[in-house]
Amino acid sequence: MRADLLTAPQPPIGSLCSGYAGLDLGVQAVLGGTVAWHAEIDPGPERILSRHWPTVRTSATSPL
Repeated sequence: MRADLLTAPQPPIGSLCSGYAGLDLGVQAVLGGTVAWHAEIDPGPERILSRHWPTVRTSATSPL
């Protein structure tokens, strides 16, 4: 991996159509950073997202 990528600030991650956040976890594993918000309208995944990321804004709890 390039040295500049290892020293770069970690990006905030935003997620559209989040589902169960598998892609979000993959992005965090590769790029680092933290999830800043989720956008999900299906109640099932929304419950899982709010349980695993209780401090992250979601489309159900506040407008993005």
